[in-house]
Amino acid sequence: MIHLPVAIVAHDAGGAEILSSLVRRTSFAAIFSLEGPAKTVFQRKIGSFPNLSLEKAVACANTVLCGTSWQSSHERDAISLARSAGKRAIAFLDHWTNYKERFSEGCLPHEIWVGDDAALRLADEAFPLIPKKLVENPYFLDIKEKLFETERKSEVIDVTGRILFICEPVREPGIRMHGNPLYWGYTEEDALTFFLEHIGAVHPSIREIVIRPHPSESKHKYEWVLDKARFRAVFSRNSDIVDDIAECDVVVGCSSTAMAIALQLHKRVICCIPPTGPRCRLPFKEIEYLREITETK
Repeated sequence: MIHLPVAIVAHDAGGAEILSSLVRRTSFAAIFSLEGPAKTVFQRKIGSFPNLSLEKAVACANTVLCGTSWQSSHERDAISLARSAGKRAIAFLDHWTNYKERFSEGCLPHEIWVGDDAALRLADEAFPLIPKKLVENPYFLDIKEKLFETERKSEVIDVTGRILFICEPVREPGIRMHGNPLYWGYTEEDALTFFLEHIGAVHPSIREIVIRPHPSESKHKYEWVLDKARFRAVFSRNSDIVDDIAECDVVVGCSSTAMAIALQLHKRVICCIPPTGPRCRLPFKEIEYLREITETK
């Protein structure tokens, strides 16, 4: 149960996309404490708003509704403050991986929200004692509506041969959570290099590679791609990832939520985690594997 007003707390882009879509679709009284990429996401989708310190937001609210982060302790701190103040804390999981690592030991939310049946099963396995609520993913609803509007306007874009590469930081989370930059057996540069070395197996006639850094990353981190790529490579200029996905033929990544979004838009999706790393942990059988594609070529 939500007791109003609600403090919306987020740092990473994934949780911010879901929570901002939820705020747009509901009428509950919300106050905000946002950091990092979340501020840009909310400004893009709901406009200007007062952005409070975490302490003030929790003090002014009766319920805390937060995302989860690898990049920050902002949401974990919100849960801790809410519990200390005797207020209800709810976390909306925006992904399908590393659920236990998203919370502090001994400081879990009172309730967990998920956006689909697969996430619900995974959350039940990770946190059997915490109540769960299945809430249709509001961000995916926004995506479907945007796609419908695009098709209704008959905006036709030639996407043939345009490949979107979704960058996803792996090294820093490995260091922060496990003290090992190669905890998962690869880094983000390894995944991108693996893709570039086997790009010919992805598409018979590549026209352009669009590189989209993670919201927490600078494009300068990947400028080396412009010289190494055997095909024309550019950086994304779209603020909304849905535009990038709609304007491409194939989406390549590791375990990004963007890959799930691409499946919603009926795109071909390929996981480029190199053989030294694990399989993609997104629970979607439609995802192909570059390591398996190269074995058959």
